[in-house]
Amino acid sequence: MLKSFINFVLNFLICFTCIVFSIQVKALQSEDDVELSSVILQHMSVSHKHYLYDNYLIEATVSNINPMKISHGIFDEDSILFVSNLNGLPQGMLSYKKQLVYLEANSNVYAVKNVKFPNLYLRLINLDADEILKRYVPLVSGQSRIAGKLVQVIKLIPKNRMGYSLILGVDQNSGLLLQLDVVDKQGKLLKSYMSVHMEILENNPLFLQDLMTSLPDELKTVKVVEQNKDNLEWKLKNVPMDFEVMATNKHAIRNNGENAEYMLISDGLTDVSIYITSHKSDIRVPLSSINGTTVYRQRISDKFDVSVVGIIPPNLAKQIADNIEFIK
Repeated sequence: MLKSFINFVLNFLICFTCIVFSIQVKALQSEDDVELSSVILQHMSVSHKHYLYDNYLIEATVSNINPMKISHGIFDEDSILFVSNLNGLPQGMLSYKKQLVYLEANSNVYAVKNVKFPNLYLRLINLDADEILKRYVPLVSGQSRIAGKLVQVIKLIPKNRMGYSLILGVDQNSGLLLQLDVVDKQGKLLKSYMSVHMEILENNPLFLQDLMTSLPDELKTVKVVEQNKDNLEWKLKNVPMDFEVMATNKHAIRNNGENAEYMLISDGLTDVSIYITSHKSDIRVPLSSINGTTVYRQRISDKFDVSVVGIIPPNLAKQIADNIEFIK
């Protein structure tokens, strides 16, 4: 039953994507395209900070569907976002005063400072239009309907021509993002976020009201994990366009305890993790890519291997691995 439902949803999403690609569009260089896209994207950015809402949506890939709920409120003039998974054990993440607070069943509350949601949809709605247009060439691709609402469809093509394209469905009335598709150069759908019900509220969501009355006291004793930067014995000779180094450290890998040197690079939307570990002779699968997430492994010296992980095309992962240079 679940498999049939997943297939139905994915077929719907693929049809939506194909319709978008079949619509006649203007030339990439059209000034009208850029101007209209900028207005729509700016409306989207402002709306997600202005409206109080509950958004029920699904995150879908070829192999999985994850139902989610996103609630937005405003407390003491601060924008608050809470995202929770609706399947499995109760767990969620709260964006609160430049902290990302993790709330999990049967686990202590903890927070990380100055980090972003590990979710492409949530990152996109928090970016200013100018930041999006720095990275993407926009195409206004027509209209569609999502969750019973008329949406303006925009395709975003990466300027560096190495990343994935994004297809947005933005509510023409509210400016809220109701659809986000990630597609490769061939137009294959890799991941999709789709609202099934968006409710704009007059007051803060009741769940957030209850949460915020108890959370401040709890945060007084919450363990805050700081991002640290250690000096590594290597560097990237050329950081990919629009990416920057966000964190570096040395730590043990959780699943096997192996020591690794780690670097996180990001373009604001996409994070890429780079690990340097001791060389192993049994790298059986140097490249794997599932639902857009690429894992690329490569030997870079007699002693070390590199692993590159992120929602990026395989050729970009290889380019990153090829640009590692030892400095000590």
